[in-house]
Formats: sequence, C-alpha cells, structure tokens
Amino acid sequence: MSSAINIKQKAYKLLYAKNTHDLSELFKVQQHHLLLISQQKKYQLYQIPKSNGNYRSIEEPEIKLKKIQAILNEHLQCFYYPLKPNSVYGFCIHVSRNDEFNIRSNAYRHIGCKTMINIDLKDFFHTISFQQVHQLFQKHFKKWNAEMLHLLTEICTYNQRLPMGAPTSPVLSNLVCLNLDHELENYAKYSGITFTRYADDFTFSSKKTLSYKDIQYLLSIIHHYGFIENTDKVKLLQSDDIKIVTGIRVLNERLELPEHYIEQINIEIQRHKIEKIFNQYASPNDKLYIQNIDENNFEKMDILGKAPDIDFILHKQKVLYIG
Repeated sequence: MSSAINIKQKAYKLLYAKNTHDLSELFKVQQHHLLLISQQKKYQLYQIPKSNGNYRSIEEPEIKLKKIQAILNEHLQCFYYPLKPNSVYGFCIHVSRNDEFNIRSNAYRHIGCKTMINIDLKDFFHTISFQQVHQLFQKHFKKWNAEMLHLLTEICTYNQRLPMGAPTSPVLSNLVCLNLDHELENYAKYSGITFTRYADDFTFSSKKTLSYKDIQYLLSIIHHYGFIENTDKVKLLQSDDIKIVTGIRVLNERLELPEHYIEQINIEIQRHKIEKIFNQYASPNDKLYIQNIDENNFEKMDILGKAPDIDFILHKQKVLYIG
C-alpha cells in the first residue's frame, strides 16, 4: 500500500527525468553500466507447468536488469495510478483498502448478474511490440530525449516485444490498454453492462440477456487494438451456468470458492517450495527450466494474491464451498 504523496513524488521523478544521467541516479547504477545493460540484455528462458497441464514460457531477466526493471516498475505504477480506468483490477497499486484491486474485488463487481461473457487474450504480453512501448513513452513522457526513449524501451522489451517475466511488463500492458479499456467502458455503460479486466482476462456481465452478437462486437473492439482472443476461453454464460471470474465463483448475493480451489492453491505452494529447494542444488542448465522464486515472480505474486481472498471469502462472508 502506498501513500498518495509518495505516489505523486515517484511519478514526477520519472516524468521529469531529462537525460540518462537522471535515469542512472533513479536506478542507482552508473550511467555507462545502465547503457551496457540495455544493450546486452540477458534472460533465462524456461517453462513451468500450468494447472491445465500445459506449460507457460517464462523469460526471466538477469539480476542487474531485473533490479532496474523493478525500480522502473514502481515509478510507472505511480504514473499509471491516476490514469487507471475503473474497470482495471490487475497489477495495480492502491492507496487504501477502499480501493484495493485484486481478484476478489474484480469478481465482486459481477455479483447478481444474469448473464456473463468471459474473454481471454492470446499471448497478451508478447502481442505488445517494441514500437508500441516506444510510442507509449513518447506520448506520455514529453521531457524524455531520444536517447532516453530508446534506452528505456530496450530495458523493458526482449525480442522486440514485452517479455513474460519482466517486472515492468504488467504495468506497461495496462498503459498500452488505456484506450481499449476506455472504449470498452463506454460501450458497457451505454449497454447496461458491467466490465472489468484483470490482465488478459476480460469479464462482461449484465442483469439482461447477453448474446453472441455482443461477443462479436466486443471482439471487434479488441481486434481494433491489435489483440487476439484465446478462442477456447471465450464463453457466453447464461443464468443457469456456473460463473467463474478470476478463479472465484460469482453468485447472486456473494462470492464462493470453486470446488478444489484451496487444494489447487496448496499444490501451487508446495510446487514453489520444491522448486526453491531444487534451485539451491541444481546445475545451471537444470535451472533454465525451473522458476527462481523472488519478489518479482508472477506465479508467486498470483499465489500471495489469492491467500487474502480465500480468508475474506471463507471467514468474512461465512462461505464454505470446497472439496
């Protein structure tokens, strides 16, 4: 949780940086080292199992690059905070518990809906290109010179697009999606629909009946901004269907944990413990395929983000729905 004053200060520090010397002070690294790191980016590539049996490819930046990305992420988050649309709930900072953005608050918006549309995007981070990130920086950070624009775009990208594993990728994806989010919000407001987005998961719900015609129109907006849906995860749910939003079951008056939810979380936690122990003794080649646990790890963030929601749903609302 951050204070409003701290958020403003960090946003201004990035917004009014004028040259690479300012950046080197911000990142606490010598200027020539910063330039070298941006030119010789190193990533570890490996895969981790997903709950559906498939694998997620991770691109883990080496430690020096990752430290710079982590600091840049803090300042970009502060810059994004006042711009954040009301529909966005994934990877956002907050000032108080009243404006928390997480999987629970995302699902809560859809309580009592009659019908629902779920849309998941394909290769979300990898769809966002080097050019889009450069244009984003050029648009929002007017005081940055050409050298800074290129350097920071290099710092945040890998193979000419956002990497799945860099601390900066989530906030940059949110910034890239600003116009998309606003257009979907406007359409939802006009149509009597509730819309939320958590990273690449889009949820639209209503007390009226939604149809496949609505899906086609929503997809046309999404396609206009260069994104492609994961066809297997586009769903139209009617009144009698089970409705799941960011892993949480949405009912008429409350939220519930789906069957085996806690069991699955325990499996994920145990997997991370095993991987952490393995990392201490594995060879360098083996480590390429095993995830390194740290504070900027997406999978760890996901698990830690679910724990408070489990407590809230089970104890605050006195709901129990587990296998």
